[in-house]
Amino acid sequence: MGLAGKILAVLNVLAGVVFLIVAGLDYSTRQAWALRVFQQEFVLRGLPIDENETNVEGQSLVKAMGKGMPGRLFANVGNPVTTQQQEVERRYQELRAQIDQAQDKRKAIEAILVPLARTWGEREEIRRQNPNELLKPDGLFEALFKSALHGAETSLDERRDAIAHLLFNLAKPEEQQRVVVVVGLESYVRAAEKQSAILAQMLPQLQRDMSDERTTFEGQHRVLLQENLAMNERVTAATDLLHKQSAVQQQHDLLVNQRKKDIEEMNHNIVVAQKATAEALALQTRMENELFETHQLIARTAEENLKLEGDIKNREGKAR
Repeated sequence: MGLAGKILAVLNVLAGVVFLIVAGLDYSTRQAWALRVFQQEFVLRGLPIDENETNVEGQSLVKAMGKGMPGRLFANVGNPVTTQQQEVERRYQELRAQIDQAQDKRKAIEAILVPLARTWGEREEIRRQNPNELLKPDGLFEALFKSALHGAETSLDERRDAIAHLLFNLAKPEEQQRVVVVVGLESYVRAAEKQSAILAQMLPQLQRDMSDERTTFEGQHRVLLQENLAMNERVTAATDLLHKQSAVQQQHDLLVNQRKKDIEEMNHNIVVAQKATAEALALQTRMENELFETHQLIARTAEENLKLEGDIKNREGKAR
């Protein structure tokens, strides 16, 4: 082979290498674009309803997602799931746990079910029902999840709308982005539009109820105001009477204290008098004893005198 042939062969080899490199780059770029397009389909349509949903080719959408797609879709919005049904089940368990742990079960149930009501009458009915009735197997709580969890008898689009309505109204503001990932932008927008229409239909009734409640409140307020004024007058009169009674009580306390002092003084005088009386009685007893002894001495002396007078008379008679 001549020099020109060798050069041509080398160039062919280099061209082949370049072709392979360019083809590899083109394939990787095409794969990246295809992956992005595939991901955007999930962004628009949302996750598969369940593991049985397939694409137009009959392939399972869950398997088509692969292992990496859920992580990319749920970046920064929480733990990933692969189907909308899994998300509904997760939300169901979470809400039941909240209700079971709540001290005020009625308040917890109303916070969940009232936003899901489609009419003003349904909202009022939820507020009127007993919480235990709402949680029964055939109660409203289970019924709202039934069409989303076990909606085999409905079409996929109906199940998508039911799940979107459920998750959209159950999610807090900070959880709405996760709902978008689960149900897709299309279903999310439809759910938002339907909820907006539902709220618009409720608005007239809400305004009427607000007007009725305002009228009722105004009437009750006037009655309460009159009662408060009357009560204020009674309180003022009672306060004045209390002040007067307090002044009387103070005077009584002063008199009582004075009488207590008088009693103490009288008790002291009684003790002193009792002591003086005891001393006088002792002196009287002593004097009586001395007087008794004196009377005895006088009696003895008189007796002796009588004896002496008798002796004298006897001696004078003998002398004569």
